[in-house]
Amino acid sequence: MNELEMDRVVNLSCSYQEPRVLLTAVELGLFSVLQSAPLTPGAIAEEHNWDAPALQVLLDALTVMGFIEKTLGKYAIANCNRQLLSPDDSRGVIPTVSHAATLWNSWSNLTKRIVASGKLPQMDSAKAFVATMHTVAEKLAPGIAALIRPEAATCFLDVNGGSGAYTIAFLARSRSLHATLLDHPEILEHTRGYLQAAGCAELVELLAGDAESVQWPLNQGLVFLSALIHSLSVDKCERIFRKAFESLEPGGRIVLRDHVMSENRLRPRAGVLFNVRMLVCTPEGRTYTFSEIRRGLERVGFIDVRLVQDGERMNGVVEAFKPRSG
Repeated sequence: MNELEMDRVVNLSCSYQEPRVLLTAVELGLFSVLQSAPLTPGAIAEEHNWDAPALQVLLDALTVMGFIEKTLGKYAIANCNRQLLSPDDSRGVIPTVSHAATLWNSWSNLTKRIVASGKLPQMDSAKAFVATMHTVAEKLAPGIAALIRPEAATCFLDVNGGSGAYTIAFLARSRSLHATLLDHPEILEHTRGYLQAAGCAELVELLAGDAESVQWPLNQGLVFLSALIHSLSVDKCERIFRKAFESLEPGGRIVLRDHVMSENRLRPRAGVLFNVRMLVCTPEGRTYTFSEIRRGLERVGFIDVRLVQDGERMNGVVEAFKPRSG
């Protein structure tokens, strides 16, 4: 048997996400609700006493999956799917999917069923998280480093720096940069190994703590926020932007790397499905559009906010500057 390709294995491990969206839609009876006329999430939620923002996340996912259509904030079943998704369709698609939904919890217990009375192997969740993020980041980091040219500054702060993949890529362009990487202590335990392997551990100051509460270093030329804002509420994003503003020297800049959503919130496709992940895995997280990010940055004083790059793989890049005076 040939060795499995890495992308195939990774994609397979996440392939439950779209089926879960479909199963939830059927469990809620959403396709029946949308049979009559286009509706807003608010109208549906009010009728059924559901959470409207959460429902919109689900509806957007169903839209990019091709089940429904979104027009001017209203959702309707795509014409090509209207008969198929009808509860009266003779082919029995909805009952079949409903039955599959009843099996979800049983399949989720597969590991426990095999272990029986034994113990599950202990996993280092922080180590697994850092390794996963590094696998993604090390592919994206050199291109983003070339795009934003961090060597234009003399020092930078990498917030939520994880494995240090971006810090490593920035230092590869100029080892004279003074680098500070901020992340939680349990993450930094693993960061050191990646920095040492890249031969730049002595060039990086590690700052342990939560980005929202720890004191950030001052007079930075560049503050880099890597995949951070999608885990935060609007208010917490603004507090982080304010901390970045205070950390920068006059004329310094902030650069954000994350999913940057289109104004209708349907692109990039990966960002739509990632928004579902934030809904179920965080108390307040969500993906943001460029206009939402721009408003937050401008509210704390940043100027010249621009979308440097959009992309499918959480490689959207937004840049803004702290004024040189005033």
